[in-house]
Amino acid sequence: MRNVVVNAEYERVLFKEFSGELSLELTLKTRAARQYLFYYINKDPDLKLVSYFDLTNQSADYLQSKGIKLPTFIKNVEGENWYGKLNELELEKKLNSKLYSYELLKSLNLLPEDFYVVDTISEIENILQRSSVKKWILKSPYFCGGLGINIIENSSDLPRNLTTPHILEPCLDRMIDMAVYYDPISGESFPYVSLIQKNGTYLGGKIYAKQETMDLELKQNGFYEAFYQNVETAQVIIKELKKYNLQQPLTIDSFLYNDNGKIKAYPMCEINYRISMGTLNAGLKSFIPENGVGLLLSLMPKPGINWQTILPYSPSEKTGVLSLNDGNPYETALLISAENPNILNRYKRIVLPNE
Repeated sequence: MRNVVVNAEYERVLFKEFSGELSLELTLKTRAARQYLFYYINKDPDLKLVSYFDLTNQSADYLQSKGIKLPTFIKNVEGENWYGKLNELELEKKLNSKLYSYELLKSLNLLPEDFYVVDTISEIENILQRSSVKKWILKSPYFCGGLGINIIENSSDLPRNLTTPHILEPCLDRMIDMAVYYDPISGESFPYVSLIQKNGTYLGGKIYAKQETMDLELKQNGFYEAFYQNVETAQVIIKELKKYNLQQPLTIDSFLYNDNGKIKAYPMCEINYRISMGTLNAGLKSFIPENGVGLLLSLMPKPGINWQTILPYSPSEKTGVLSLNDGNPYETALLISAENPNILNRYKRIVLPNE
């Protein structure tokens, strides 16, 4: 058997010359927070998981009672990277950089209007002076999870200087975020709806047992045509990426936005070439009803709340709230599962009354 680590600090290591070294303490916390991903994604029985926190007997019993097969845990040993491989560094840096996303869109004649790569503050000031765009997003090409993002409305919002090239793009009225998942090993590919907070951090995503359910909801909200325009674009991008020796899954992130009452497709924000929440979505489909829908939520820990008791998940019905990483002190991950979108929304209001 082989030992593996959920090296969720992957991008910080990949781009450490830009983001700085991560402390050992933060590295271990990051791994501990995300080790639950392995429970639902891994299909190889010969892998042992290097654990960075102690799962209590109560939490282990809870997870196993819900149909989750826990891995063999091992501690205080080295292991192979599982979340992101770090064995083809040049390719991994290239595909995970937003600069490559920009170059790829440009080469495919898909680059949106008013989308720039800038090297200096003076370049940005010139763009702001001549453009009719009122609000911008300035972001580092090397950060993820909402880090390295600045909202720019005038020159006073600009940072003092830029030490690396940055992406400058309009801050649009986003309606829904989405992604297309692709696994080069299995060939599996599917689109899904993401939940992204206004600051760019990941909140979760929707999981549909059947694509028809997703399509019906998209049509009801007027999103269907623009959504599948982005899906078609993602397939063009995936075809382009297949020229590389891809060894780990990826997602093509994009969104739909409101332009004076018309829903439009924004073709791609970035490529995530690694294990991602899209990979988790694929692993969680077996935990929702045959014709149902699920909502994956990634939250900050909320001490004092016992997620086991709020709409308890039924393994036979595959409905309710499943605490995916029960007992984990660093992150709360929930699956809210229901027979249809209407019931799901009702469940969500019970679980997150203030959201």
